[in-house]
Amino acid sequence: MGWFYETLYTREPISKKVIPWVAEGYPQFSGKAAIVKMKREITWDDGTPLTAWDVKFTADLIMDFKIPRYISDWEFIEKVEVVDDYTLKFTLKVGCTPLFQVGTLMSIIVQKKAWEKLVQQAKESKAPLRTLLDYQVKRPVSAGPFSFSEWVKGSYLKIVARKDYWAKGKEVAG
Repeated sequence: MGWFYETLYTREPISKKVIPWVAEGYPQFSGKAAIVKMKREITWDDGTPLTAWDVKFTADLIMDFKIPRYISDWEFIEKVEVVDDYTLKFTLKVGCTPLFQVGTLMSIIVQKKAWEKLVQQAKESKAPLRTLLDYQVKRPVSAGPFSFSEWVKGSYLKIVARKDYWAKGKEVAG
């Protein structure tokens, strides 16, 4: 998934230290609140900017649906608010925990525009989580280093490097 989806923070490949990725710097804490500012130059491969609205949408998706792979990293988050297009406020149920830094902040970010219709359909279905989990993404919208090119089910997936990728020159691992 790292081919297509970015995270606010990642691990430095050698030291494994948590470092800002989509985030502009480290979170600024005040009590149970953490402010995270985002880089402005990151775009999805459809040309739209990756913004705080995408992060909030992703957070709400994980918390509302209790997505199995991610919910344990988000259970201590009370809410996520958009301060402006590139600034988020995370309100924690308790003070800063290691899981906030290596779990929550390292969760993938999905594009609100690409997912909001499906999420609404899932909410209206009889089995919301099942509807969401059963969905097969046919063409992922990417903010990562690669774009989807072609998929032949049971055979191969072809991806291409993004010429407009924001992190040129950085090691891509994962």
